[in-house]
Amino acid sequence: MLYISYFMENPFDGVILFIPFLIQWWWIFLPPILFFIFKELWLYYVKIGYLSRMSWTMLEISVPREVFQTPKAIENIFASLHSISIPPEFMEIYRKGKVQDYICLEMVGGGGKSHFYIRTPSGLKGYVSSQIYAHYPKAEIKEVSDYTADMPLNAPDTQYDLWGTEMKLTKEDGYPIKTYIEFEDTVEEKRIDPVSSLIESFAQLRDNEQIWIQILIRPTYAPWDKEGQKLVNKIIGKKAASKKDWADKFLDMMFLPIKIMLSAEGGKKEEKKEPSLMQHLSPGQKEIVESIERNVSKLGFDTAIRTLYIGKRDVFNRANIAAIMGFFKQFNTLNLNGFRPNSEISPRVKFPIFKKQREYARKKKIYRAYRLRLPAKINFIFNTEELATIFHFPSTVVEAPSTPRIEAKKAEPPINLPI
Repeated sequence: MLYISYFMENPFDGVILFIPFLIQWWWIFLPPILFFIFKELWLYYVKIGYLSRMSWTMLEISVPREVFQTPKAIENIFASLHSISIPPEFMEIYRKGKVQDYICLEMVGGGGKSHFYIRTPSGLKGYVSSQIYAHYPKAEIKEVSDYTADMPLNAPDTQYDLWGTEMKLTKEDGYPIKTYIEFEDTVEEKRIDPVSSLIESFAQLRDNEQIWIQILIRPTYAPWDKEGQKLVNKIIGKKAASKKDWADKFLDMMFLPIKIMLSAEGGKKEEKKEPSLMQHLSPGQKEIVESIERNVSKLGFDTAIRTLYIGKRDVFNRANIAAIMGFFKQFNTLNLNGFRPNSEISPRVKFPIFKKQREYARKKKIYRAYRLRLPAKINFIFNTEELATIFHFPSTVVEAPSTPRIEAKKAEPPINLPI
């Protein structure tokens, strides 16, 4: 204890004495450190190579003028798309850099028009199209070029300015956001489409400005229902069963015969059932518990959301940034979950040193990540219902003229048509 107190009072002397120890035993500490550094660099290298070799297809979806399907149709599509990918094996990850297939859902507005895109690996193009046609038989799907190519490669520049961010949740993934079911009413005329505000914002955009919304999704195989159960247990005050380590398991095995003998002599004891804690919860707490249990009961997707507003400097209007944030705010609830921008990604920085240079670097970074559809820094799990709330084709309730509609359905000529 005297040595410890001395070195705490004189830390510099402790460092001086520790240096010879490091010099003598460096060969024990250094290899593991270098191994983990090399592993991360190697994974980054092979993953970038794998993603650069992937072939992608951009699909634009146009819906007919009369769409009576609710977002439930899109939810069914997402449930089907949960089977698109199988987790890569260990050797595929470290040798080829293989990643689990993912899909980009994108909503774009510019020049007073709105567009809905799905960017998918080329091998999944047919499957994705078939699922859309299954629920929207009169939709029109066409392969188009990447719309981001119409903008400068290295924005912001002297002509264009931009703002962008990634969205994050205010609470844990198990808490749901406000979904489309809560926007609906039993009367059709009173049903509100959650994307209507975004479509109206698209309609106000001029020719030299655009709003981009990007949602990256891939099926999750993580047992996120267990995470939801932990949240429920925390709310109701139920103690989680403590996990036994190997020592506890070994002792249980050693004393198992004694436990069996004692139980045989004492007879079977009636197990006491713990009283339900739900009856002591307030109505608000019961609603939260029910919402969490319903949320984690559906299929989940690893999700990341990016948004970006870009326009020429002479027409750049920061009110459009407020319109983007207003779209996401409508899904927020104080007792459950909601969206907020990631301050580590957003261009605005608080520390004044090199403020302009750092904000410029952040804009370049978010713009590059959006164009390349790179994996996001913030990921969370959304179920099919939450995804369908954020991304779905506007129904008949939305009458914005900016939404492209199909006036007539294209069809193949009859087989017996004379030539």
